[in-house]
Amino acid sequence: MTPDWDADLYHRISAPQWAFGLKVLEDLPLTGGETVIDAGCGSGRLTAELLMRLPRGRIIAVDSSEAMLAKARQELQPGFGERVQFVCADLVALPFDAVADVLFSTVTFHWVLDHDLLFAQVHRALKPGGLLWAQCGGAGNLSLPGPRPHGVRERHRDPARPGGLRGRGDLPGPNPFPFADRATLAEFLRAVVLRHHLGRLPAPLRTPYLAAVEDAMASDGRGFVLDDVGLNLRARRG
Repeated sequence: MTPDWDADLYHRISAPQWAFGLKVLEDLPLTGGETVIDAGCGSGRLTAELLMRLPRGRIIAVDSSEAMLAKARQELQPGFGERVQFVCADLVALPFDAVADVLFSTVTFHWVLDHDLLFAQVHRALKPGGLLWAQCGGAGNLSLPGPRPHGVRERHRDPARPGGLRGRGDLPGPNPFPFADRATLAEFLRAVVLRHHLGRLPAPLRTPYLAAVEDAMASDGRGFVLDDVGLNLRARRG
């Protein structure tokens, strides 16, 4: 089992997720008084931006990681108080019935294996007419050159057709994010992109595997760059 996230580290190095999320937030239609579920709130960096767009509203910040929620609480409660509620829950087992005007999520849905169950839970959590506004990794997202971990298989389902929701899924082109140097890239790969993969490898193989990925990226002529390919989901509950 992969250990819980290092939330302090994630908060410090999550510039790529922050940049991707801001673009998703830019055109989210809000009047300022909505109840919004932030599904996969992480350490709360983007949640703070969302709260500033809801001067009369509130957010239910949801994450399955106790460590992430503790960090989000530390970051958000001093400034926003009771306007943000923290709930530890898996996204396939949301404890809500028709409570949200909007369910907002970035860089999270691709961590969920059962998208049929995920979207059933999204549908149940939204009020009638409620809006799903989400972005997650699409095909080719953060593709890495070099070796793949032995025994690790990825399962993909197409989340572009959420059951019970009417909307669309758009797959724009790659959005490159450059890292300053190899050390910065390695820290991000270890803590985020390859976190689960490395956790499933025997301990003696983790450092050589990570180094092999870094070598492959350094030799491909692009430098230390990861391409974000986001699948944008826009839907309403009927």
